[in-house]
Amino acid sequence: MAKSPAFQFYASDFLTDTQSWDIKEVGIYIRLLANQWVNNSLPKDWKRLSRIAGCDLEDMEKAWVILGFKFIEDLEGNIFNKRLQETREEQILFSIKQSKNGSKGGRPKKEKPNETQNKPK
Repeated sequence: MAKSPAFQFYASDFLTDTQSWDIKEVGIYIRLLANQWVNNSLPKDWKRLSRIAGCDLEDMEKAWVILGFKFIEDLEGNIFNKRLQETREEQILFSIKQSKNGSKGGRPKKEKPNETQNKPK
């Protein structure tokens, strides 16, 4: 199955979650989310994270005070946003469901009325 190039963006949730953040924090956050989508997780290394986010190390460390609550660590020592991972899993399940339905031939054909049934006058 091909990897989805895009994720569902819940604008209302995003605005609610980030309304008290400054523009740098918002920019860093969206860049980290986009990178996680493409690569499945993010490195926990500050220098690499700051390069991914397009900021210097000092800005990354300052922003992480806020952003750190949005990410958790996996068993391999990488970090990821749980909500984005749930979105990915929902998308995969939907795609599998659609594929199964398609392999069944799509929607069933409507039955034609029986010729022996009375036709309306």
